[in-house]
Amino acid sequence: GLGSGLPISAIAARDDVMESWIPGSHGGTYGGGCAVSSAAALATIDVIQQECLLDNATARGQQLVTALRNFQQQSDVYRNMIRDVRGLGLMVATELDTKQHAKALQQACLERNLLILTCGTRKNILRWIPPLVVTESQMQQALDIFEE
Repeated sequence: GLGSGLPISAIAARDDVMESWIPGSHGGTYGGGCAVSSAAALATIDVIQQECLLDNATARGQQLVTALRNFQQQSDVYRNMIRDVRGLGLMVATELDTKQHAKALQQACLERNLLILTCGTRKNILRWIPPLVVTESQMQQALDIFEE
């Protein structure tokens, strides 16, 4: 996260959104102003920029979404099971037809050392949130496991 494990939070929004808030109404539990957490956050932002991790998130997210949509369109197994694939960057959701299918796929992936969590009010969504540093080959390995 932003503080690389240390407690810190941030809010970012357009001016027109922030102007509608009463000053002080958006407080939180991380308002202590810890210098160490602030330094960690600045260092984290530096690494994200220097290592082009946002570009990587975009590319790997596209790799993931494209592959999942291909499974949806081309796989006899997944054609009727996958209802939707959506996301932004590395936060991707694979919506399935039933929570039973989601749980079964989650368990099959876990048995092959791929951790994917279920979410959604119907528990029928598989949530992909790999780290910003995930490589193309690591993403492909995850997709190969999912395809099995």
